[in-house]
Amino acid sequence: MKEQCQQKFLERGLYGYCGVGLWILPAFVNHSCCPNVRRLHIGDWLVIHASRVLKAGEGLTFPYFDVLLPLNKLRELSMRWGFHCNCERCKFEEKEEEIREMEVLGSVCGLGNGDLVIRLEEGMKEKVMGKKERGFLRSSFWVAYSGVYKSEKLMIRRLGRGIPAELVLAESVMDAVGGDERLLKSVFGSLKKDGGGCGSRWVETERMMKMGRGIYGKVGKKQGMRALFEQLNW
Repeated sequence: MKEQCQQKFLERGLYGYCGVGLWILPAFVNHSCCPNVRRLHIGDWLVIHASRVLKAGEGLTFPYFDVLLPLNKLRELSMRWGFHCNCERCKFEEKEEEIREMEVLGSVCGLGNGDLVIRLEEGMKEKVMGKKERGFLRSSFWVAYSGVYKSEKLMIRRLGRGIPAELVLAESVMDAVGGDERLLKSVFGSLKKDGGGCGSRWVETERMMKMGRGIYGKVGKKQGMRALFEQLNW
């Protein structure tokens, strides 16, 4: 039974989750691929908190599945949930034919992470895309970006090619689709490699605290932040 449950959750893109529950009020919150709230499970409670600044009258949305994926994967997962997502991000990416071509190049033609990210950044620059649109596309190609940052060889190629630093990328993605533990993990990894310069340490700490609040909210901030910064040895 447990194996069947895990398989169902994997099919719906809920990696690492296995369980069943019903929370009446959160059940009315719709899905979005650029959500504005997050869910926290604390015991038998489900707590919802804002992952970014909300506008007056703005509807609450959280992700039903992993949203750090390209449009074709998001479409596949939403169909498994029985709906067609028509959020701002999906409508924007559907209009970008070149972006969909990059998805094909990356998955079918084997275009490497470095080349894919460079072409993506150059394309966004040529089209003079706004901050939000850049965040959407970086979220869709998060796997490729994280692959670049994990590879020392690809990081060397990054110099002079306009690929943003990990902290800049993390903030861009967070503003577009909300907080995610993988963003902090990527930033922490880069700071450990660089040694964390003393001059910018407090600025970086404040920026990461903002990302942490987007993930844990005020409910788990003390415990979550303590654990995260212990990992950094700060």
